[in-house]
Amino acid sequence: MDDRETDKQRNPIVGAFLGSLQLALVVGVLVAALALNRILVLAGGQNAPEPAPVRPALVSVITPEPQTETLVITETGTVEPRTELSITPQVGGRVISVSANFGAGRAFGPGEVLFAIDQEDYRLRLRQAEADLRTAESSLALEQAEAVSATREWTLINPEEPAPPLVARVPQLAQARASVDVAAAAVDDARLALKRTEFSFPFAGRVLTTTVEQGLTVAANQSYGTVYSEDGVEVVIALAPSDLEALEPAEGRSAVVTGRVGARGMSVAATVTRVEGALDPRSRLVGLVLGFEDQAPFLPRSFVSAEISGPQLENIFVLPPSAVSAAGRVWIVVDERLSRRQIDIIARTDTKVLAQIFEVADGVVTTPPAGAREGQAVRIADDDRGPVTTALAAE
Repeated sequence: MDDRETDKQRNPIVGAFLGSLQLALVVGVLVAALALNRILVLAGGQNAPEPAPVRPALVSVITPEPQTETLVITETGTVEPRTELSITPQVGGRVISVSANFGAGRAFGPGEVLFAIDQEDYRLRLRQAEADLRTAESSLALEQAEAVSATREWTLINPEEPAPPLVARVPQLAQARASVDVAAAAVDDARLALKRTEFSFPFAGRVLTTTVEQGLTVAANQSYGTVYSEDGVEVVIALAPSDLEALEPAEGRSAVVTGRVGARGMSVAATVTRVEGALDPRSRLVGLVLGFEDQAPFLPRSFVSAEISGPQLENIFVLPPSAVSAAGRVWIVVDERLSRRQIDIIARTDTKVLAQIFEVADGVVTTPPAGAREGQAVRIADDDRGPVTTALAAE
């Protein structure tokens, strides 16, 4: 075997050895780098400044005391006429005259003719009906005469027997009398239609809206506006079922209605007269109707506010609205931590919330901090109970 064959046998062994050596060197460098990085981190951590402490959120609290409060519910409402009717003529025709008082906002008296419809056609109908009545009465008189004549002849021939109904013309007489009744009813109907060409109401009132004008041809039983009786107006307000429950019994409760009459404001005493029997299908609120003892000055469709006095509530908390969420929850402070509570609300107004008493611990937060969470550390404003505990930023 020569030297070249010997080199061929040694080269694979040398190559494998060199590869292993290179891999070991790479691994050693990586391990050394990681160890050096760890040493630097530890050294830097020992010299790094501690996180700056932050003070917990500052909150204001109240400690409510049980008290007695008269429930007052304030809501807005709409003035509605107590009696509102449609302007619906019972006969049709061309309007030939309109009263000067028959305009939107105008007042009219009981029985005053507000507008008149052309009567010529209705006079002709009445004359025709009267002529038909005279004809029916003449036919009845003729039948009666024939019945007398036929009965007399029968008696002469058969003196011992009564005249049969057909001989005495009993059916013909009944038919003739019925024709007279029909004709008389037609006369009454034509006379009533003629009377209805003059449109009026049997009460004093005021016009809300109207589309009737002179020259307009109106149709029977069609609406051409609305009027309301001057027997008064009432106020309809919408209440949540919970507020209505707090007022029970609601009927008879006193109230004060405030609104504008012209350019000035006015307040008028009122009373809850009734509660509507069903919830509004859209708002899910129930209507409460307030009535006035005397004639109120408010115009229909105007907006007013009403303060309804409810029962006297004892042993309750009165809280500011800012302290109570829309869902009826409050934050209280327990050992310098926030804790959320669900409370039972009796009534809520723009200025206060009436609630059943509950455990308040260190106080009820009047305005919760932004992003308030259960267990959050807080400090109470103007708290002199001891030093304030700080919290790390990482908390």
